[in-house]
Amino acid sequence: MNVTRQDGEVVRVAVVGPLSGPNTESGLLLAEAAAAVRQLAVRWELFDDRGGTDGAVARAEDVVADGGFAAVLTHLQSDGAHAVLDVYRAAGLPVLLPLAIAPGRSGFRTEAEADRTVLRLHPGDRSQIAAIVRACQERGKRRLAVLHDGSDRGRQLAGRLTEEAATNDTTGPELSVQLHEVWPDNDGTATVVVCGTHSGAARLLHQGLSGQPGHLVVLTDDCDILAGGPPPSTVVVTRLVGGAATRVTAAFAALGGALTKHPALRGAALLDMVRGELADIFDPAGDLLDGTAGGGWEVRPQRPLRASGGSAARRHHDIAVLGGGMVGRAAAAELAEGGASVVLLDDGTPGSSASAVSGALIRAFELDAGERDLACEAFLSLWGRPGPATAYGYHRTGALVLLSPADLEAAAAGVAELGKAGVAVELISVPELNARWPDVNTAGLAAAVWEPGAGYTRPTVAMAATLDRARRAGVELLPHHRVDSLTASPDGSVVLSGSNLRDDVRGRTEVHAEVVLVAAGIASPGLLGDRWPTDRPARTKHIRYAIFNRGDRRLPTIVDAATGAWARPDGLDGMLAGYPAEEWDLPPTPTAVPDERQVQWIRDGVSPLLPFLAEAKLLTGSSGTDLFVAGGPALGPLPGLPRAVVAAGWSGAGFKTSPAAAHRAAEAAAQLLGERRRAAASRG
Repeated sequence: MNVTRQDGEVVRVAVVGPLSGPNTESGLLLAEAAAAVRQLAVRWELFDDRGGTDGAVARAEDVVADGGFAAVLTHLQSDGAHAVLDVYRAAGLPVLLPLAIAPGRSGFRTEAEADRTVLRLHPGDRSQIAAIVRACQERGKRRLAVLHDGSDRGRQLAGRLTEEAATNDTTGPELSVQLHEVWPDNDGTATVVVCGTHSGAARLLHQGLSGQPGHLVVLTDDCDILAGGPPPSTVVVTRLVGGAATRVTAAFAALGGALTKHPALRGAALLDMVRGELADIFDPAGDLLDGTAGGGWEVRPQRPLRASGGSAARRHHDIAVLGGGMVGRAAAAELAEGGASVVLLDDGTPGSSASAVSGALIRAFELDAGERDLACEAFLSLWGRPGPATAYGYHRTGALVLLSPADLEAAAAGVAELGKAGVAVELISVPELNARWPDVNTAGLAAAVWEPGAGYTRPTVAMAATLDRARRAGVELLPHHRVDSLTASPDGSVVLSGSNLRDDVRGRTEVHAEVVLVAAGIASPGLLGDRWPTDRPARTKHIRYAIFNRGDRRLPTIVDAATGAWARPDGLDGMLAGYPAEEWDLPPTPTAVPDERQVQWIRDGVSPLLPFLAEAKLLTGSSGTDLFVAGGPALGPLPGLPRAVVAAGWSGAGFKTSPAAAHRAAEAAAQLLGERRRAAASRG
């Protein structure tokens, strides 16, 4: 689904990649990313190049001949990149490359990029080689045996690795590096580095490990492939921080966000706007800085083999997690990382997840002590760590919480508490507020809390990174399953009954688990029925925001503690703003741009703080439905059977606390699972 702009205009983007052929698994990232950003007002049209140079050129000619596309998004195989870029450049089409690495010696420094019509988002080989060297040194390895699969990319990377790794400038002893034509004989002292395409690496890996199991093997270029079953623990992959799927999702979100706000932009101006949507750092020429924190490389074990999206006629797991928002995904990942078998179920209905349409403001400071405790824990564990946070789409803008006289005592206590925890935060006076941010109206304010490390994140990017973590931990994903009842079986386990919503596998399903964690947002009270906590009355409420043009004003994220009005920067020139509306007990609605009346409500609520918004041009907006719970979120174990944990009801402000909320929910579920196992053991 795509949101249609109020003016009826539909912006089209060509998406070109290997939707069939040997690299189909890689091509599926494109379709998944397009689905993840379906709330944006862009029509993504997919073209299959089968992963080859000839196919890429043919599809480029098709795209150009159409004449109706605003841009091209493709993660071309690098071998054919230069020829295709020339085709697009001649037609004046800007190109976004989330995963292509140029075969050239100096990256994509071509004539096409000199006029900024190509934007590469993939870090270069130098930082990949550095990551491999660090990983080998950390494991006590001093020899690298390098081989390739015969592809141009494999040969190129193997050559660069042998040249640069031998003279690496990382801390640690030097390495002995040797290039091999065939799988080398290995006494276990050398690390075998396999360079090539996904299919080529799989072939070499299968051949080599069949004769020499147990030796450390490093796969390059995100070749997170499986050869004949679950991989041994000695096979690791050099992968993008946050995963390839997250990188592709970030590209879709950035291009879609720029075009949703500015549908008439084209060429270099469009790509400049896209850069503003991304959390990465770019050099003066507009190219991605190699090794940008969060956009570089890491070496991790291969992803374990798990099913995803199957029919689920009957399954049994340790823990079933209901809900594919930030809390559900992160809790599932943590539980699987702890050794549990975990299944994550989500129906994927547009508008069913508040996470996907969140304003995603991030900060550690809250006036309420309980909310502050969760927010601080989340900030220290993720949002305040530059590398991981950048991979999650985090933009560090700083945040102001505006205070009335009645807030001062609680604010001072909160600032002191956060300072002791290691969070940079301070109380600032009204005169200082006026001097630093003259666009903020300070009438009636007593002070403000300034948190320089705060900001916002891109929800779809953060959710993709969290899902990548869950996949790597071995979580089984059932993304099209709607659960409508939870019952206890005779042995005390939980039976989750529902429907598979996939077009090709529709029908009733059952999933069995020892424990269920319900993090299903607005659906949570209905699923739990009379087990929903009686001291936490829950109601649904519509949440919406509008994005206005802020021009070149430099502003942080802003929250008014008294009125609930809030705003944050959005890209190069947007200001995303929201104001609470008393719209209660409403069903979920499809994502849509707010209508004229709703936009005016937001203007009237936020412009007393930011007067320029009273007349600022509307760029776009969004809406969704959230669960509001009296007395704070419902978070923890529930009494009785089946064994259940609830994590829901963030009242419109849960994105910033989601890492901590997920951790606590996972701990509670793991404890129930442990009790279940101990009880079973005591019965013999």
